[in-house]
Order: sequence, then structure tokens, then C-alpha cells
Amino acid sequence: MENYSVKDSGLTRNAIILLERIIVVLGRLRVDRILDLNLCRTIEHLILELEKIRILINLLPRLDWIAIQNIIDEAYSRDKSSTGANIMLRWKECKPEDERILLIHYKITKNK
Repeated sequence: MENYSVKDSGLTRNAIILLERIIVVLGRLRVDRILDLNLCRTIEHLILELEKIRILINLLPRLDWIAIQNIIDEAYSRDKSSTGANIMLRWKECKPEDERILLIHYKITKNK
């Protein structure tokens, strides 16, 4: 069973490292072209936008699909005859009459 949490955190670390490298290069370019005010403003704007991206990557505002995948993997390891999974997502913030439910049918493929 793969550990998707480790993979996801590895991808997050790699993305942060790449962003930080780009920010350093832009900072050096800004220093090298200090007399070009328009270029310096543009570089400063780009650095600020990259910082926002870095913050968003660290927040991970996504559905925790890794936990769902781990539950499916665990259930499959207990019952190898399983052919799929039904996942029902409910939102707590909705009023009962406005309740939105998302039903996902997941087919398990067997590696040969």
C-alpha cells in the first residue's frame, strides 16, 4: 500500500523549493537592474505573486483525497473481492433542505 501522504508532502516541498529559487533569481535580477524602475516594479510584483502562491501551497485547501485513498486501500486489503467503492460527500454548512451530496463511484482496478 502506497503512502500518498508522503508523496503529497514531497511534491509540496519540491514546489516550495522551486518557488524559492525563482524568487532568489528575480531578487538578483532586481539588484542587477536597479536603475530600471519599471523592471524593478515588475519584478517586485512577480515576487509578491510568487509569495502568494507559496502560501497557497502550504495551506493545502483541497479535499483530503489521500485519506480517502488510504481508506479504500485498507478496505481492499481486508476484502480482495471488492470491485469498487461508493464515496458520499456531504457539506455540513448547508441547511437540511439545501443539502448537497456528491456521490462518487470508484472502480478498483487490479494490477497484474
